[in-house]
Amino acid sequence: MSFDLGTVSYSIATLFLFTLVLAQLKIWSTGTSSFILLVATLVTCIWSAILIFQPRIPVEQFYLVQALEIVKNISWFALLLSILGIRGIIFPRLRTEESPKNLIIISAISLGIPLSLLLYLIFSRFIKSEILFYPGLGGRTFLLGFLLNAIIGLVLLEQVIRNAREHHIWHLKFLCLSLGIFFSYDVYLFSNALLFSQVQDELWQARGAVIVLATPLMAISILRIRRQPIQITVSRRLIFHTGVLMVAGVYLLLTGLTGFYIRGSSTEWGPVLQVGFWVVSLTLLVAVIYSGKMRSILKVYINRHLFRAKYDYRDEWMRISNTLSQTNIDESPPELAIHALANIVDSPGGALWLTTYDGYYHQVAHMEMGWIENSDLTKTDYLIEIMGSKEGMVDIGAVGNELDRSKLPVWLQGLNKAWLLIPLQLHEQLLGFVLLKESRVDFELNLEDYELMKAAGQQAASFLAQMIASDALSEARQFSAFNQVSAFVVHDLKTLNSQLSLMIKNAEKHKSNPSFIEDMISTTEHAVNKMTFLLGHFQNVETAESQTGSTVNLSQLLKDVVANQNKLKPWPSLQCKHEKIMVAGHESELKSSISHLVQNAQEATPDDKTVKIDLTVTDDQAVLTITDTGTGMSREFINTQLFKPFESTKGLTGMGIGVYQCRTTVRKLHGDLRVLSREGEGSVFTITLPLFLQEQLQQE
Repeated sequence: MSFDLGTVSYSIATLFLFTLVLAQLKIWSTGTSSFILLVATLVTCIWSAILIFQPRIPVEQFYLVQALEIVKNISWFALLLSILGIRGIIFPRLRTEESPKNLIIISAISLGIPLSLLLYLIFSRFIKSEILFYPGLGGRTFLLGFLLNAIIGLVLLEQVIRNAREHHIWHLKFLCLSLGIFFSYDVYLFSNALLFSQVQDELWQARGAVIVLATPLMAISILRIRRQPIQITVSRRLIFHTGVLMVAGVYLLLTGLTGFYIRGSSTEWGPVLQVGFWVVSLTLLVAVIYSGKMRSILKVYINRHLFRAKYDYRDEWMRISNTLSQTNIDESPPELAIHALANIVDSPGGALWLTTYDGYYHQVAHMEMGWIENSDLTKTDYLIEIMGSKEGMVDIGAVGNELDRSKLPVWLQGLNKAWLLIPLQLHEQLLGFVLLKESRVDFELNLEDYELMKAAGQQAASFLAQMIASDALSEARQFSAFNQVSAFVVHDLKTLNSQLSLMIKNAEKHKSNPSFIEDMISTTEHAVNKMTFLLGHFQNVETAESQTGSTVNLSQLLKDVVANQNKLKPWPSLQCKHEKIMVAGHESELKSSISHLVQNAQEATPDDKTVKIDLTVTDDQAVLTITDTGTGMSREFINTQLFKPFESTKGLTGMGIGVYQCRTTVRKLHGDLRVLSREGEGSVFTITLPLFLQEQLQQE
């Protein structure tokens, strides 16, 4: 059997198709070339190139040509289904009136038959080891299958022509004509082969010449589509999952072939080694598929090389909205905000800072970054001023980002893998910011990233502002309930006051009556117990506002606090080198706040441990530290619960407003309260207050 004519015809067809592939790649950057059309042309070119060497292909290896021809048909079917509007079925938003009815059934049949034929080929070749089809040798099952494929192609072409818009026919006419030549010749070729139970050699060789005649018509259609493109596109998600499936499919095919080779290489241990190899290979495949880094690499590659725009903005916006609207008990709203922003740039985690009405920015959540100590910021800090003046995100490590690294907070300079700072702007106010870790992949930032992150940051800020407003409303309701309880307590105190007043009024008259004395003692004991129970829930804090110019000797105040708290163990020790340290403030408020912190330290510390109070002066500030070696607290508890009103660890005996009230009092005096703690090691509460200098007193 001579294949000289076939070699020449398939060589010319391969040259034509290869030229067509290069032309499509050249115009790819303009966005007017269809991805599916490019793939279909490339597969047809490879198929034609293999047939050039058909005389040297062994009969038992000819199944590769069969498999490639099936893939070629599937590619062209996918192109025709895309033109018909299969994306409108998968994605209803893209549905058009021109899409034919029952397109799902048409798609299932069009793709199901060639896929079934491909599975039958794999089963028969590797399981039954049969030679299924070769020109001149026949193979009725595959002849019938290829004939059905050709008929399906003609049916799809008829659907495209009948359902295409009138102004689209000019673009599609020559493409449909070239594919019509392909499929019509295949109908003739394989129907003739079924009639004579084998493929005629002359018809098989002439097939390459038919492709040569049809390829220029396809080129004309591609040029027309370039001038006024028809939107035949595929979503990023579809390409991503298709790419994963293709890679997995090739991997599984190679794994299967290797497994059969291992089985055949050893008669005794072959089956065992084959099963073991398959288990290890499948485990590795699953691990790679679910690897976040590998998925990120594939997404970046697809966005960078297959699409003009870096993001599918509709999908990104829907993903961000869905993430923020989740009702997940495992993630708080701030954690959801970090999650939504981190996914945009494939960052593994980050942290979130929010501000409240006191003007401080506190870390409220983190994701794979941990709680950062001493990371509170004020409105006057350099980092807050920079983000307040910028509308977009800041790349910390980028060259020319206008950041003065020497002015950045110490904790940020020492933080490993810190990457992006994203301001959360709301009504031109900086509500907070998100710090993201470095991306899993080599992520090149461009204008699209900055614009998308700016919009996403504004949406996250709106979401978090709603959360803050909801929390504030909840606190207001709790304070309202607290005030109602206070009214009832005042009523009980008035009752006790009446009882004691009546007892004193009658004391002069009945003081010599033993029964009266006994009753008086009982009434007094009852009143004391009642008042102790009621007043134990409240701080003895004066409600009057501090007077202008009022000062407190902090050294003497601490001596009084220590003397009062010596009733509890462990006894606090005081270290103070200055006899007089003056600060502005109201004595009773400061004394109550500091006493509360000392008492908390005593209650959290066993009797055999220590509670220390140190008072020093540094840079025009009084620095008071209360150190205990008690149970300690977690950083998460400090950031999320310690300073939150009505959050108490003392059960029913605590009101949960003590530390909150302490910090409020200190900050009202332009100071601050910070906490360092380790679970099982103890805690350090640090109060800083501005000194009341002699110059200030003279000015007043």
